[in-house]
Amino acid sequence: MKKTLIALAAVAATGAAFAQSTVTLSGSVDIGIVRNGAAGTTVLNAAGNGLNQLVFSGSEDLGGGLKANFMLAQRFNPANGNNDGTNAGRRTFQGASTVGLSGGFGNVRFGREIEAFNDVNNWADPWGTVRAASIAFANGNASRGPDAADLGRTEGIHYNNNFGPLAIGLTVGLKDQTAPALGGAPVGTKTFLSANAVYAAGPLTVMGGVLRNRINDDGYVLGVGYNLGVANLKAAYTNVDGDVANGGYANADKYKGYQLSADIPLGATTVSLGYLNDKTNGGASSYKVGLGASYALSKRTSLIATLGKRKATSANYDFSIRHTF
Repeated sequence: MKKTLIALAAVAATGAAFAQSTVTLSGSVDIGIVRNGAAGTTVLNAAGNGLNQLVFSGSEDLGGGLKANFMLAQRFNPANGNNDGTNAGRRTFQGASTVGLSGGFGNVRFGREIEAFNDVNNWADPWGTVRAASIAFANGNASRGPDAADLGRTEGIHYNNNFGPLAIGLTVGLKDQTAPALGGAPVGTKTFLSANAVYAAGPLTVMGGVLRNRINDDGYVLGVGYNLGVANLKAAYTNVDGDVANGGYANADKYKGYQLSADIPLGATTVSLGYLNDKTNGGASSYKVGLGASYALSKRTSLIATLGKRKATSANYDFSIRHTF
């Protein structure tokens, strides 16, 4: 549950009234027993990056339907206090750092956040790309560019709007040839462009996204889902071409893959199944299967267990307790 820390409606000494402003603290804490990696090490840790974060967000009513908004999202590892899950040393506000305006025209934000393509790229993954069972596409860093755009984020101009059942998202990032990304990605020369669209009507959802990053990698993702009530079914396909002449992105001049998943509600328990089949650089296909269950102790606290197995690798698992606030 989000908790409002500050709610001000100040009146200056002159008697002039200021618009109401709120600042909210929210986030999540998720920790447990995790077996992950080629060595099969079992540790007390977060299952993946992004599961633990503190989010500071705020909004000021400017009148006439116009609002000013900001968000600062800091990710951390509750097992040892390091920044950003298991990857210590990343920026303080790895999750997001934006400010912008919203109104009848939509929502415009300036700064760093997940860009439009990667916002929907793993829409069909029941575990949000981070748990042992995750069936995430291997091209999750396709937006990597010279602005430290690791893990699908970029510093840019972000726009969202809704038109009835249709929601759209756009990201534009200006050229930046001075600061290579984390992990040694090459400096690029292109304007970053990314877009998505999600149509949701009743039980049916159809989505898509496109991308061209600063080093000229380009790609698209398509997905469809149908909620039967007894099970929520999803399928997605992605295709990315890396520009090898400009460095490409990690391990993939060409990547294609598809995901199939199902979430099955059983009272307080939700069982999830997932399958990924993908191919990188024209090589042989690989696959991964995932199985997981989440038991809701309350609206904000859950016990979660997942198990994942990729072809030719050992199985990994995680078991954790998760609390959101």
